[in-house]
Amino acid sequence: MAERETLRCQLAVIGGGAAGLMAALEAARRGLDVIVVDRRDELGGNVAQAAGHAAFESAEQRARRVPLTKDAGYQALLEMSDWKASPSLLSRFVERSSEVVDRLLALGVHYDKVIAIDPVHQLATSHLPVGRMRAVVEALSAELERLGVRIYRGYRAEELEVAAGAISAVRARNDGGAELFIQPAAALIATGGYASNPQLLRRYAGLFSVASAGIGSDTGDGLTLATTAGGHASSLIGAVLVAATTNGRPLTDHVSCTAVQPTLWVDQSGRRFCNEAMALALYRVGDIVARLGQGYAWSIFDQRQIDKLTHSGARRGMGSAVLPGTKLTKLREQLQEDLDQGETAFRADSLEELAGLIGVDVSSFIDEVSQYHDACAEGMDRRFFKTQNLEPLLHPPFYAIRMEPVALCTTGAIEVDEFLRVLDHFGNPIGGLYAAGNDAAGAWGKAATTTIGGAPAGFALTSGLLAAEHAAGWCQRR
Repeated sequence: MAERETLRCQLAVIGGGAAGLMAALEAARRGLDVIVVDRRDELGGNVAQAAGHAAFESAEQRARRVPLTKDAGYQALLEMSDWKASPSLLSRFVERSSEVVDRLLALGVHYDKVIAIDPVHQLATSHLPVGRMRAVVEALSAELERLGVRIYRGYRAEELEVAAGAISAVRARNDGGAELFIQPAAALIATGGYASNPQLLRRYAGLFSVASAGIGSDTGDGLTLATTAGGHASSLIGAVLVAATTNGRPLTDHVSCTAVQPTLWVDQSGRRFCNEAMALALYRVGDIVARLGQGYAWSIFDQRQIDKLTHSGARRGMGSAVLPGTKLTKLREQLQEDLDQGETAFRADSLEELAGLIGVDVSSFIDEVSQYHDACAEGMDRRFFKTQNLEPLLHPPFYAIRMEPVALCTTGAIEVDEFLRVLDHFGNPIGGLYAAGNDAAGAWGKAATTTIGGAPAGFALTSGLLAAEHAAGWCQRR
């Protein structure tokens, strides 16, 4: 018979990512007895793979004389949401995010950069720690261990119980069938969203055949748990941050960065479908490719363009690891690996041969290339109004690299108020139940394309802090 352990605490934190770890630490420092449960054996979730987090008017920005105000960040976030985000919740995020930086500095986290990863379209909000966000996870985890916070790894929360309008129990189970029956005064849902759940991506975002770039644990557990407790999905659910890669590779691989350069792109029929210079704005590529008929597209290059990427650098970067201008020195090796597989990369001595290899109509493809060459000669693509990065394909051999969309994260799911309290269908808070990070709605609209670099991680850390702060008051009144 599988064992069952009954535990009591003041705050149960469901999820050991950025929001959960920060919330657990803030609650423990306020004197609360805290339990953390995470479905994985390793803490950190997807944020451990991230580069940095957003903050506004932080000590690090002041030290580097970054001329960014909270007002500018607040306005950018509101505009990004098409004015549909909660003004109150956004205000609290922007106002308190600098405190997150202060806390992390006190834990020994050091920052080597505060930048705009996309300097043309983003504000300088991305705080990049030495060791990146993995270092943040390690610092938070170490402090929780020092404070004696109970952490149960490998336990997946399956059900919440509510009594008299307030959270009363959390049930979690591990792969061996062992069950935890936790009786908290308050609980925080911070499971990371639903980017690894294809059914939910289709239902809420209309995305088909989009893989997850994460570790696979963000499957919508938080939304399911909130529903069992009387909560519900926000009307703004559906914002997904979508990037593009190739052959399932990490985004930071040089061949992945090559795939999204603003050269010539064609769809499954061999025709162009957009102004390729949109690649210069982060995340727009993945979103538009995801909504093509078969969910992928082809980037076309000649040898001269490949050589320029290797020796002169990329026009479009890929996060903080591959900034614009970075020389793609690993491109030849990685491209050859994909060429050898013969599925997502092809090389040919003629454009006609290349069309056959990628399975598009040869005449349509050659016609598109011919029209593109005319636009290059004129210096203006009148079809999609492309005025930059117009380079003809003249130097064989020619290459095709398949662009494939990947979901980085979902932003916003569970309806919450400005204090991160989960709301029922009548708009009333469920006593002692909170949601933070990618599980919480309110900070975003329907589109996740962002002018605020590091916004999801920044909101996760800050919302965890804010939720724990309010939960501490709730526990004191119980």
